[in-house]
Amino acid sequence: MRNVFLSTTPDLQNATDVLGTLSPHVHDSAVYDENISILEHLADPLYIRGLLVKIRKNRRLLSKVASRSYRHVNHFDKIVLVGNNDPQGYRLTLHLWAPPYNKQALSDELIHDHRFSFWSQVVAGVLTADNFEEGQDGPLYRKYRYIPEARDRTFKDFYEFCVYTHLRKIAPTQLQYGNRYAVVGPLIHQVILPRNNVTCTLVLRGPRVRSYANVFNTEYPADNTQFDNQMFTADQMATKLETLMSNLY
Repeated sequence: MRNVFLSTTPDLQNATDVLGTLSPHVHDSAVYDENISILEHLADPLYIRGLLVKIRKNRRLLSKVASRSYRHVNHFDKIVLVGNNDPQGYRLTLHLWAPPYNKQALSDELIHDHRFSFWSQVVAGVLTADNFEEGQDGPLYRKYRYIPEARDRTFKDFYEFCVYTHLRKIAPTQLQYGNRYAVVGPLIHQVILPRNNVTCTLVLRGPRVRSYANVFNTEYPADNTQFDNQMFTADQMATKLETLMSNLY
């Protein structure tokens, strides 16, 4: 039985300790339910706001969070509150979409699946996504394996071309503030970039299912490609947290 429990007072070290006790057996119904309960606690408006205020006011903590956070190639800010390099471990991240976006970003194909299970809750705005499945019909895409490099001050995302494949759209997703969802199996989707309002999700990321994710695109070249990433500075992180806090309910 777990002997570390979430405090009612926002505390990043306590959240880190709790995540370190979570079971990797995500298909177990009790584990699934416990992770939903933990996410609900962490995403409570008073808790998440209190946690962000503490990080913003503590320069050492702010720098630590910034050093593992970055602008994702899919045009959102990935803010890693709790990191974990163990493939069987859990991480806690904020995914922040903050318009405006230029025409190029709005037209980018951001279709992908995930290399891990996760539980997510919308803490600001509305999350809209198109969902897809592979098959024998639908538009033809190039399929890549997305392989992230080890994180340091800078890192690269490698995209290894695999094959051409057809994708067809299935029922879309629209999640309002406070809605939760979980992915413990295959999901191919594309988050639609918000045009006007900030959107943010709190994501409890579970153990890796595999070492890579799949990315689907018609514009990337038909060979291997890569993108450079840059971790945020403390000042950049402070600005992003202020943006998020001003949009929390």
